[in-house]
Amino acid sequence: MGSDTYAFGEVRVDVGAREVRRAGELQHLEPQAFDLLVTLIRQRDRVVPKPELLDEVWGDQFVSESALTTRIKELRRAVGDDGTRQQVVKNVRGRGYRFIGEIPDDGDRSTPSPGPPTVARHDPRTALRGRQEELNTVSGALAEYPLVTLVGPGGVGKSTLARAAAWAAGQQHEQGSAFVRLAAVTRDDEVVDAIRRAARVRDTSLDDDDSLAAIGGRDAVLVIDNCEHVIGEVARVARRLVDDGARCALLATSRERLGVPGEFVVQLEPLSHDDAAALFEERARAVRPDFRLTDHDPTAVDQLLDAVDRLPLGLEMAAGRLGGMTFDDLTALLSDHVDVLRSADRGADRHRSLGSVVEWSTDLLTAAEQVVLGDFSVFAGPVGVDDIEAVIEGPGGPAMPVIADLAERSLIAVSVDDRHGRYRMLSTVRSHAHHLRSAGSERRHAEFFADVAEQEAALLYTADELRADRRLDDIAMELRSAHRWARQEDPSLAARMSTALDY
Repeated sequence: MGSDTYAFGEVRVDVGAREVRRAGELQHLEPQAFDLLVTLIRQRDRVVPKPELLDEVWGDQFVSESALTTRIKELRRAVGDDGTRQQVVKNVRGRGYRFIGEIPDDGDRSTPSPGPPTVARHDPRTALRGRQEELNTVSGALAEYPLVTLVGPGGVGKSTLARAAAWAAGQQHEQGSAFVRLAAVTRDDEVVDAIRRAARVRDTSLDDDDSLAAIGGRDAVLVIDNCEHVIGEVARVARRLVDDGARCALLATSRERLGVPGEFVVQLEPLSHDDAAALFEERARAVRPDFRLTDHDPTAVDQLLDAVDRLPLGLEMAAGRLGGMTFDDLTALLSDHVDVLRSADRGADRHRSLGSVVEWSTDLLTAAEQVVLGDFSVFAGPVGVDDIEAVIEGPGGPAMPVIADLAERSLIAVSVDDRHGRYRMLSTVRSHAHHLRSAGSERRHAEFFADVAEQEAALLYTADELRADRRLDDIAMELRSAHRWARQEDPSLAARMSTALDY
Protein backbone atom coordinates (compact mmCIF):
# COMPACT_ATOMS: atom_id res chain seq x y z
CA MET A 1 0.00 0.00 0.00
CA GLY A 2 1.07 3.57 -0.56
CA SER A 3 2.12 5.86 2.25
CA ASP A 4 -1.28 7.56 2.19
CA THR A 5 -3.09 4.30 2.91
CA TYR A 6 -3.86 2.80 6.33
CA ALA A 7 -5.04 -0.70 7.21
CA PHE A 8 -6.43 -2.05 10.49
CA GLY A 9 -8.43 -5.25 10.86
CA GLU A 10 -10.68 -5.62 7.82
CA VAL A 11 -10.54 -1.91 7.09
CA ARG A 12 -8.48 -0.15 4.45
CA VAL A 13 -8.42 3.69 4.31
CA ASP A 14 -7.12 5.22 1.07
CA VAL A 15 -6.56 8.93 1.76
CA GLY A 16 -5.74 9.88 -1.82
CA ALA A 17 -8.87 8.20 -3.24
CA ARG A 18 -10.91 9.24 -0.15
CA GLU A 19 -12.19 5.69 0.18
CA VAL A 20 -12.90 3.40 3.13
CA ARG A 21 -13.33 -0.32 2.45
CA ARG A 22 -14.28 -2.98 4.99
CA ALA A 23 -13.79 -6.59 3.98
CA GLY A 24 -13.29 -5.26 0.46
CA GLU A 25 -16.67 -3.51 0.38
CA LEU A 26 -16.75 0.26 -0.22
CA GLN A 27 -18.29 2.18 2.70
CA HIS A 28 -20.17 5.44 2.23
CA LEU A 29 -18.91 8.31 4.36
CA GLU A 30 -19.81 11.99 4.32
CA PRO A 31 -16.73 14.19 3.68
CA GLN A 32 -16.54 15.42 7.30
CA ALA A 33 -16.72 11.86 8.66
CA PHE A 34 -13.89 10.76 6.36
CA ASP A 35 -11.80 13.77 7.40
CA LEU A 36 -12.44 12.98 11.07
CA LEU A 37 -11.27 9.40 10.58
CA VAL A 38 -8.06 10.47 8.82
CA THR A 39 -7.36 13.15 11.44
CA LEU A 40 -7.79 10.69 14.30
CA ILE A 41 -5.57 8.13 12.57
CA ARG A 42 -2.81 10.66 11.96
CA GLN A 43 -3.03 11.92 15.55
CA ARG A 44 -3.36 8.43 17.04
CA ASP A 45 -0.59 9.00 19.56
CA ARG A 46 -2.88 11.20 21.65
CA VAL A 47 -6.44 12.18 22.58
CA VAL A 48 -7.60 14.86 20.14
CA PRO A 49 -9.80 17.48 21.91
CA LYS A 50 -13.25 18.11 20.47
CA PRO A 51 -12.59 21.80 19.76
CA GLU A 52 -9.50 20.82 17.76
CA LEU A 53 -11.49 18.29 15.71
CA LEU A 54 -14.20 20.87 15.04
CA ASP A 55 -11.57 23.38 13.99
CA GLU A 56 -9.70 20.88 11.82
CA VAL A 57 -12.73 19.49 9.97
CA TRP A 58 -15.19 22.39 9.89
CA GLY A 59 -12.72 25.28 10.02
CA ASP A 60 -14.42 28.57 10.95
CA GLN A 61 -17.94 27.38 10.25
CA PHE A 62 -20.24 27.60 13.26
CA VAL A 63 -21.52 24.07 13.93
CA SER A 64 -22.73 22.46 17.14
CA GLU A 65 -20.93 19.66 18.95
CA SER A 66 -23.78 17.38 17.91
CA ALA A 67 -22.46 17.55 14.34
CA LEU A 68 -19.19 16.05 15.59
CA THR A 69 -21.05 13.30 17.46
CA THR A 70 -23.09 12.45 14.37
CA ARG A 71 -20.00 12.12 12.17
CA ILE A 72 -18.20 10.02 14.80
CA LYS A 73 -21.16 7.60 14.79
CA GLU A 74 -21.02 7.51 11.00
CA LEU A 75 -17.31 6.71 10.80
CA ARG A 76 -17.72 4.06 13.51
CA ARG A 77 -20.40 2.37 11.45
CA ALA A 78 -18.14 2.38 8.39
CA VAL A 79 -15.25 0.69 10.21
CA GLY A 80 -17.40 -1.80 12.13
CA ASP A 81 -17.17 -0.05 15.50
CA ASP A 82 -19.82 1.43 17.78
CA GLY A 83 -20.12 3.56 20.90
CA THR A 84 -20.39 0.51 23.16
CA ARG A 85 -17.41 -1.55 22.00
CA GLN A 86 -15.18 1.38 21.03
CA GLN A 87 -12.51 -0.86 19.50
CA VAL A 88 -11.43 1.71 16.89
CA VAL A 89 -12.38 5.16 18.18
CA LYS A 90 -12.48 5.73 21.92
CA ASN A 91 -14.44 8.54 23.54
CA VAL A 92 -12.37 9.96 26.42
CA ARG A 93 -15.04 11.66 28.51
CA GLY A 94 -14.51 15.37 28.98
CA ARG A 95 -11.48 15.45 26.67
CA GLY A 96 -12.12 14.19 23.14
CA TYR A 97 -11.54 11.15 20.92
CA ARG A 98 -8.61 8.86 20.21
CA PHE A 99 -8.00 6.31 17.46
CA ILE A 100 -7.09 3.00 19.15
CA GLY A 101 -7.28 0.59 16.21
CA GLU A 102 -4.14 -1.45 15.60
CA ILE A 103 -2.22 -0.39 12.50
CA PRO A 104 0.68 -2.77 11.74
CA ASP A 105 4.07 -1.16 12.22
CA ASP A 106 5.46 -2.06 8.80
CA GLY A 107 6.98 1.11 7.42
CA ASP A 108 4.95 3.00 4.94
CA ARG A 109 1.75 1.11 5.72
CA SER A 110 1.55 2.52 9.23
CA THR A 111 3.34 5.83 8.99
CA PRO A 112 2.20 8.58 6.67
CA SER A 113 4.77 10.29 4.53
CA PRO A 114 5.98 13.74 5.55
CA GLY A 115 3.33 15.22 3.30
CA PRO A 116 1.12 18.15 4.20
CA PRO A 117 0.78 18.13 7.99
CA THR A 118 -2.65 19.73 8.05
CA VAL A 119 -3.88 20.38 4.54
CA ALA A 120 -7.29 21.88 3.99
CA ARG A 121 -9.62 19.61 2.05
CA HIS A 122 -11.34 22.53 0.39
CA ASP A 123 -10.17 25.96 -0.59
CA PRO A 124 -10.72 28.07 2.56
CA ARG A 125 -10.52 31.24 0.49
CA THR A 126 -14.21 30.65 -0.29
CA ALA A 127 -14.98 31.50 3.37
CA LEU A 128 -13.49 34.99 3.00
CA ARG A 129 -15.52 38.09 2.33
CA GLY A 130 -14.05 41.51 1.75
CA ARG A 131 -10.48 40.40 2.44
CA GLN A 132 -8.97 40.01 -1.02
CA GLU A 133 -6.57 42.93 -0.57
CA GLU A 134 -5.38 41.61 2.79
CA LEU A 135 -5.08 38.09 1.35
CA ASN A 136 -2.87 39.39 -1.44
CA THR A 137 -0.75 41.30 1.08
CA VAL A 138 -0.26 38.27 3.34
CA SER A 139 0.42 35.92 0.42
CA GLY A 140 3.05 38.27 -0.96
CA ALA A 141 4.65 38.78 2.44
CA LEU A 142 4.90 35.02 3.08
CA ALA A 143 7.03 34.72 -0.04
CA GLU A 144 9.35 37.50 1.10
CA TYR A 145 9.52 37.51 4.92
CA PRO A 146 10.37 34.67 7.34
CA LEU A 147 7.58 35.68 9.74
CA VAL A 148 4.22 37.33 9.03
CA THR A 149 1.88 38.26 11.88
CA LEU A 150 -1.83 39.06 11.50
CA VAL A 151 -2.83 41.52 14.21
CA GLY A 152 -6.31 42.74 15.13
CA PRO A 153 -9.10 42.66 17.71
CA GLY A 154 -10.84 39.44 18.65
CA GLY A 155 -13.49 38.37 16.16
CA VAL A 156 -12.03 40.33 13.23
CA GLY A 157 -11.26 37.15 11.27
CA LYS A 158 -7.53 36.64 11.73
CA SER A 159 -7.77 32.84 11.84
CA THR A 160 -9.99 32.69 8.77
CA LEU A 161 -7.61 34.85 6.75
CA ALA A 162 -4.61 32.87 8.04
CA ARG A 163 -6.19 29.62 6.86
CA ALA A 164 -6.85 31.02 3.42
CA ALA A 165 -3.37 32.51 3.08
CA ALA A 166 -1.70 29.34 4.33
CA TRP A 167 -3.72 27.20 1.94
CA ALA A 168 -2.75 29.38 -1.02
CA ALA A 169 0.92 29.65 -0.02
CA GLY A 170 1.04 25.98 0.92
CA GLN A 171 0.58 25.00 -2.71
CA GLN A 172 4.16 26.20 -3.24
CA HIS A 173 5.54 24.08 -0.38
CA GLU A 174 6.23 20.37 -0.58
CA GLN A 175 4.55 19.70 2.76
CA GLY A 176 1.64 22.12 2.45
CA SER A 177 0.55 23.85 5.63
CA ALA A 178 0.15 23.06 9.33
CA PHE A 179 -2.22 24.81 11.74
CA VAL A 180 -1.28 25.17 15.40
CA ARG A 181 -4.18 26.03 17.73
CA LEU A 182 -2.74 27.67 20.83
CA ALA A 183 -6.09 28.59 22.40
CA ALA A 184 -6.06 25.37 24.44
CA VAL A 185 -2.40 25.83 25.49
CA THR A 186 -2.15 27.28 28.98
CA ARG A 187 1.59 27.20 29.75
CA ASP A 188 4.72 28.34 27.98
CA ASP A 189 6.26 24.87 28.22
CA GLU A 190 3.40 23.46 26.12
CA VAL A 191 4.02 25.69 23.10
CA VAL A 192 6.83 23.75 21.41
CA ASP A 193 4.99 20.47 21.92
CA ALA A 194 1.82 21.89 20.33
CA ILE A 195 3.81 23.08 17.31
CA ARG A 196 5.66 19.75 17.10
CA ARG A 197 2.38 17.79 17.00
CA ALA A 198 0.81 20.04 14.36
CA ALA A 199 3.95 19.81 12.22
CA ARG A 200 3.83 16.01 12.64
CA VAL A 201 7.22 15.61 14.23
CA ARG A 202 6.31 12.32 15.88
CA ASP A 203 9.41 11.63 17.94
CA THR A 204 8.27 12.56 21.46
CA SER A 205 11.73 11.89 22.90
CA LEU A 206 13.21 15.03 21.31
CA ASP A 207 14.10 17.93 23.56
CA ASP A 208 13.05 21.46 22.65
CA ASP A 209 16.17 22.23 20.62
CA ASP A 210 15.90 19.08 18.53
CA SER A 211 12.14 19.57 18.14
CA LEU A 212 12.67 23.11 16.82
CA ALA A 213 15.34 21.86 14.43
CA ALA A 214 12.92 19.23 13.11
CA ILE A 215 10.08 21.76 12.85
CA GLY A 216 12.31 24.23 11.02
CA GLY A 217 13.21 21.54 8.51
CA ARG A 218 9.62 21.21 7.31
CA ASP A 219 8.96 22.69 3.87
CA ALA A 220 5.56 24.01 4.89
CA VAL A 221 3.61 27.08 5.93
CA LEU A 222 3.28 26.92 9.71
CA VAL A 223 0.30 28.86 11.11
CA ILE A 224 0.62 29.62 14.84
CA ASP A 225 -2.86 30.75 15.82
CA ASN A 226 -3.83 32.85 18.89
CA CYS A 227 -0.45 33.74 20.38
CA GLU A 228 -1.32 36.56 22.75
CA HIS A 229 -1.57 34.58 26.03
CA VAL A 230 1.81 32.89 25.47
CA ILE A 231 3.33 35.58 23.30
CA GLY A 232 6.71 35.65 25.01
CA GLU A 233 7.33 31.97 24.38
CA VAL A 234 5.97 32.13 20.82
CA ALA A 235 8.29 35.07 20.13
CA ARG A 236 11.22 33.04 21.47
CA VAL A 237 10.34 30.07 19.25
CA ALA A 238 9.76 32.26 16.19
CA ARG A 239 13.04 34.10 16.69
CA ARG A 240 14.90 30.80 17.01
CA LEU A 241 13.35 29.47 13.79
CA VAL A 242 14.03 32.72 11.93
CA ASP A 243 17.62 32.95 13.18
CA ASP A 244 18.26 29.33 12.19
CA GLY A 245 17.02 29.97 8.66
CA ALA A 246 14.13 27.53 8.94
CA ARG A 247 12.63 26.17 5.71
CA CYS A 248 9.11 26.64 7.03
CA ALA A 249 7.28 29.92 6.51
CA LEU A 250 5.78 31.29 9.73
CA LEU A 251 2.33 32.92 9.85
CA ALA A 252 1.15 33.98 13.31
CA THR A 253 -2.17 35.45 14.48
CA SER A 254 -2.27 37.56 17.62
CA ARG A 255 -3.84 40.64 19.13
CA GLU A 256 -0.36 42.14 19.27
CA ARG A 257 2.80 41.76 17.22
CA LEU A 258 5.49 39.32 18.32
CA GLY A 259 8.28 41.88 18.15
CA VAL A 260 10.72 39.56 16.37
CA PRO A 261 13.33 41.05 13.98
CA GLY A 262 12.24 40.43 10.39
CA GLU A 263 8.55 40.28 11.32
CA PHE A 264 6.03 41.67 8.77
CA VAL A 265 2.84 42.87 10.49
CA VAL A 266 -0.56 43.02 8.79
CA GLN A 267 -3.17 44.99 10.76
CA LEU A 268 -6.64 43.55 10.15
CA GLU A 269 -9.49 46.05 10.45
CA PRO A 270 -13.27 45.45 10.67
CA LEU A 271 -15.11 44.82 7.39
CA SER A 272 -16.34 47.66 5.21
CA HIS A 273 -20.02 48.53 5.52
CA ASP A 274 -20.98 46.78 2.29
CA ASP A 275 -19.01 43.61 3.03
CA ALA A 276 -20.38 43.50 6.57
CA ALA A 277 -23.94 43.82 5.28
CA ALA A 278 -23.37 41.09 2.70
CA LEU A 279 -21.89 38.74 5.28
CA PHE A 280 -24.74 39.35 7.73
CA GLU A 281 -27.39 38.69 5.06
CA GLU A 282 -25.60 35.54 3.91
CA ARG A 283 -25.48 34.13 7.45
CA ALA A 284 -29.02 35.27 8.23
CA ARG A 285 -30.39 33.41 5.22
CA ALA A 286 -28.86 30.21 6.57
CA VAL A 287 -31.27 30.63 9.51
CA ARG A 288 -34.17 32.29 7.66
CA PRO A 289 -33.99 31.63 3.90
CA ASP A 290 -36.46 34.43 3.11
CA PHE A 291 -34.43 37.13 4.91
CA ARG A 292 -33.45 40.23 2.91
CA LEU A 293 -31.73 43.31 4.32
CA THR A 294 -33.50 45.48 1.76
CA ASP A 295 -36.76 44.71 3.56
CA HIS A 296 -35.55 46.70 6.58
CA ASP A 297 -34.88 50.34 7.44
CA PRO A 298 -31.34 51.29 6.29
CA THR A 299 -30.80 53.25 9.52
CA ALA A 300 -31.60 50.15 11.58
CA VAL A 301 -29.23 48.11 9.42
CA ASP A 302 -26.45 50.63 10.04
CA GLN A 303 -27.15 50.52 13.79
CA LEU A 304 -26.87 46.74 13.86
CA LEU A 305 -23.63 46.66 11.88
CA ASP A 306 -22.12 49.36 14.11
CA ALA A 307 -23.25 47.59 17.27
CA VAL A 308 -21.01 44.61 16.43
CA ASP A 309 -18.28 46.87 14.97
CA ARG A 310 -18.60 45.10 11.59
CA LEU A 311 -16.60 42.21 13.05
CA PRO A 312 -17.20 38.94 11.16
CA LEU A 313 -17.65 36.97 14.40
CA GLY A 314 -20.20 39.44 15.75
CA LEU A 315 -22.08 39.49 12.45
CA GLU A 316 -22.32 35.70 12.40
CA MET A 317 -23.49 35.56 16.00
CA ALA A 318 -26.07 38.29 15.39
CA ALA A 319 -27.39 36.55 12.30
CA GLY A 320 -27.80 33.36 14.28
CA ARG A 321 -30.17 35.18 16.66
CA LEU A 322 -32.70 35.62 13.87
CA GLY A 323 -33.79 32.04 14.41
CA GLY A 324 -35.64 33.17 17.54
CA MET A 325 -36.36 36.89 17.17
CA THR A 326 -37.20 39.54 14.59
CA PHE A 327 -34.65 41.84 12.99
CA ASP A 328 -36.13 44.89 14.76
CA ASP A 329 -36.03 43.15 18.15
CA LEU A 330 -32.44 42.09 17.50
CA THR A 331 -31.41 45.65 16.62
CA ALA A 332 -33.06 47.01 19.77
CA LEU A 333 -31.36 44.36 21.91
CA LEU A 334 -27.90 45.01 20.50
CA SER A 335 -28.14 48.76 21.05
CA ASP A 336 -27.51 48.15 24.77
CA HIS A 337 -26.60 44.48 25.16
CA VAL A 338 -24.15 43.43 22.45
CA ASP A 339 -22.44 41.15 24.97
CA VAL A 340 -25.46 38.77 24.89
CA LEU A 341 -24.43 37.45 21.48
CA ARG A 342 -23.34 33.83 21.55
CA SER A 343 -22.06 31.31 19.06
CA ALA A 344 -24.10 28.28 18.06
CA ASP A 345 -20.82 26.33 18.05
CA ARG A 346 -20.59 24.45 21.37
CA GLY A 347 -16.91 23.76 20.75
CA ALA A 348 -15.97 27.37 20.23
CA ASP A 349 -13.85 27.82 23.40
CA ARG A 350 -13.39 31.54 24.14
CA HIS A 351 -15.48 32.44 21.08
CA ARG A 352 -18.65 31.20 22.75
CA SER A 353 -19.78 34.82 23.18
CA LEU A 354 -18.60 38.29 22.25
CA GLY A 355 -18.06 38.95 25.94
CA SER A 356 -15.71 35.98 26.22
CA VAL A 357 -13.74 37.22 23.20
CA VAL A 358 -13.01 40.51 24.98
CA GLU A 359 -12.52 38.87 28.37
CA TRP A 360 -9.83 36.66 26.82
CA SER A 361 -7.77 39.82 26.26
CA THR A 362 -8.62 41.75 29.41
CA ASP A 363 -7.69 38.80 31.61
CA LEU A 364 -4.13 39.15 30.31
CA LEU A 365 -3.88 42.74 31.61
CA THR A 366 -2.57 43.88 34.98
CA ALA A 367 -5.05 45.34 37.45
CA ALA A 368 -3.79 48.87 36.69
CA GLU A 369 -4.13 48.31 32.93
CA GLN A 370 -7.67 47.03 33.41
CA VAL A 371 -8.63 50.22 35.25
CA VAL A 372 -7.19 52.42 32.50
CA LEU A 373 -9.06 50.37 29.88
CA GLY A 374 -12.25 50.68 31.89
CA ASP A 375 -11.83 54.42 32.30
CA PHE A 376 -11.19 54.84 28.58
CA SER A 377 -14.59 53.27 27.92
CA VAL A 378 -16.16 56.47 29.24
CA PHE A 379 -15.33 58.16 25.91
CA ALA A 380 -18.16 57.87 23.40
CA GLY A 381 -16.09 58.43 20.27
CA PRO A 382 -12.56 59.17 19.02
CA VAL A 383 -10.55 61.54 21.21
CA GLY A 384 -7.11 63.08 21.24
CA VAL A 385 -4.20 62.81 23.65
CA ASP A 386 -5.09 66.01 25.58
CA ASP A 387 -8.63 64.78 26.22
CA ILE A 388 -7.38 61.39 27.41
CA GLU A 389 -4.84 62.79 29.85
CA ALA A 390 -7.37 65.27 31.25
CA VAL A 391 -9.90 62.55 32.06
CA ILE A 392 -7.84 59.41 32.78
CA GLU A 393 -5.30 59.02 35.54
CA GLY A 394 -2.52 56.58 34.75
CA PRO A 395 -1.00 54.26 37.38
CA GLY A 396 1.58 56.56 38.95
CA GLY A 397 1.94 58.84 35.94
CA PRO A 398 0.44 59.87 32.56
CA ALA A 399 -2.15 57.52 31.08
CA MET A 400 -0.83 57.64 27.50
CA PRO A 401 1.92 55.01 27.87
CA VAL A 402 -0.72 52.53 29.06
CA ILE A 403 -3.12 53.64 26.32
CA ALA A 404 -0.40 53.00 23.74
CA ASP A 405 0.13 49.50 25.15
CA LEU A 406 -3.60 48.81 24.99
CA ALA A 407 -3.62 49.99 21.38
CA GLU A 408 -0.76 47.56 20.66
CA ARG A 409 -2.96 44.79 22.03
CA SER A 410 -5.88 45.72 19.75
CA LEU A 411 -8.08 46.81 22.68
CA ILE A 412 -8.06 50.45 21.57
CA ALA A 413 -8.11 51.57 17.95
CA VAL A 414 -5.92 54.44 16.81
CA SER A 415 -5.94 56.50 13.63
CA VAL A 416 -3.68 59.34 12.59
CA ASP A 417 -5.17 62.48 11.04
CA ASP A 418 -3.06 65.54 10.27
CA ARG A 419 -0.20 64.01 12.30
CA HIS A 420 -2.38 63.77 15.43
CA GLY A 421 -3.56 60.48 16.88
CA ARG A 422 -7.24 59.84 17.57
CA TYR A 423 -8.07 56.99 19.90
CA ARG A 424 -11.36 55.12 20.18
CA MET A 425 -12.83 51.93 21.59
CA LEU A 426 -14.88 49.37 19.67
CA SER A 427 -18.44 48.94 20.95
CA THR A 428 -17.80 45.25 21.56
CA VAL A 429 -14.86 46.11 23.84
CA ARG A 430 -16.76 48.89 25.60
CA SER A 431 -19.64 46.55 26.47
CA HIS A 432 -17.21 44.60 28.67
CA ALA A 433 -14.69 47.26 29.68
CA HIS A 434 -17.19 49.66 31.27
CA HIS A 435 -17.46 47.23 34.19
CA LEU A 436 -13.79 47.98 34.92
CA ARG A 437 -14.18 51.75 35.38
CA SER A 438 -12.84 53.42 38.49
CA ALA A 439 -15.11 55.48 40.74
CA GLY A 440 -15.52 59.02 39.47
CA SER A 441 -14.48 58.44 35.84
CA GLU A 442 -17.85 59.53 34.46
CA ARG A 443 -17.85 62.68 36.58
CA ARG A 444 -14.32 63.59 35.46
CA HIS A 445 -15.45 63.10 31.86
CA ALA A 446 -18.56 65.24 32.25
CA GLU A 447 -16.83 68.07 34.14
CA PHE A 448 -13.94 68.24 31.69
CA PHE A 449 -16.15 68.45 28.62
CA ALA A 450 -18.46 70.95 30.34
CA ASP A 451 -15.39 73.17 30.80
CA VAL A 452 -14.38 72.65 27.15
CA ALA A 453 -17.90 73.50 25.99
CA GLU A 454 -17.84 76.80 27.91
CA GLN A 455 -14.34 77.70 26.70
CA GLU A 456 -15.00 76.98 23.03
CA ALA A 457 -18.50 78.46 22.98
CA ALA A 458 -17.04 81.76 24.23
CA LEU A 459 -14.86 81.89 21.09
CA LEU A 460 -17.60 81.30 18.53
CA TYR A 461 -17.98 84.98 17.70
CA THR A 462 -14.28 85.84 17.69
CA ALA A 463 -11.40 85.45 15.29
CA ASP A 464 -11.01 81.88 16.63
CA GLU A 465 -14.55 80.93 15.64
CA LEU A 466 -13.53 78.44 12.91
CA ARG A 467 -11.16 76.55 15.19
CA ALA A 468 -13.66 76.55 18.09
CA ASP A 469 -16.45 75.32 15.82
CA ARG A 470 -14.23 72.50 14.55
CA ARG A 471 -13.30 71.54 18.12
CA LEU A 472 -16.94 71.37 19.17
CA ASP A 473 -17.74 69.21 16.13
CA ASP A 474 -14.90 66.84 17.05
CA ILE A 475 -16.22 66.31 20.58
CA ALA A 476 -19.96 66.31 19.77
CA MET A 477 -20.32 62.67 20.85
CA GLU A 478 -18.57 63.41 24.15
CA LEU A 479 -20.79 66.42 24.81
CA ARG A 480 -23.96 64.38 24.24
CA SER A 481 -22.70 61.58 26.47
CA ALA A 482 -21.58 63.95 29.23
CA HIS A 483 -24.86 65.88 29.11
CA ARG A 484 -26.88 62.65 29.29
CA TRP A 485 -24.94 61.56 32.41
CA ALA A 486 -25.21 65.02 34.02
CA ARG A 487 -28.99 65.18 33.51
CA GLN A 488 -29.31 62.11 35.71
CA GLU A 489 -26.48 62.62 38.22
CA ASP A 490 -25.76 66.39 38.39
CA PRO A 491 -28.51 68.63 36.94
CA SER A 492 -26.54 71.80 37.68
CA LEU A 493 -23.69 70.55 35.52
CA ALA A 494 -26.15 69.68 32.77
CA ALA A 495 -27.54 73.21 33.02
CA ARG A 496 -24.03 74.67 32.60
CA MET A 497 -23.55 72.67 29.40
CA SER A 498 -26.98 73.62 28.07
CA THR A 499 -26.25 77.30 28.68
CA ALA A 500 -22.85 77.11 27.01
CA LEU A 501 -24.22 75.34 23.94
CA ASP A 502 -27.49 77.27 23.69
CA TYR A 503 -26.41 78.58 20.29
